[in-house]
Amino acid sequence: MVAGDVVNAAVANTTVFSFQPAVGVSVVVTSLMAEASTAPEYMSLTDGVNIGFVDIGTSTNFGRMTNTKFMIDNNVWITFKTAGLGGSFSGIQIK
Repeated sequence: MVAGDVVNAAVANTTVFSFQPAVGVSVVVTSLMAEASTAPEYMSLTDGVNIGFVDIGTSTNFGRMTNTKFMIDNNVWITFKTAGLGGSFSGIQIK
């Protein structure tokens, strides 16, 4: 992949998924989406030791989306956890 390429993934229900770019690659995560669930769903930034959570929330009727932008690379990457019907993220490779 090269700068400008779209990066995305769909995550199955009750799944924990990590996306760690290769060494030298940087990605801007532009959106996160989680399907309806009564359980909390989250995305976290991690370096493998420290974790910072972004709570996507709970809902029984609607999916949730956040348009917060996250810059990730091989040193700090995302972990995405869904408890409901699944979720997804989308971004752009910038380096």
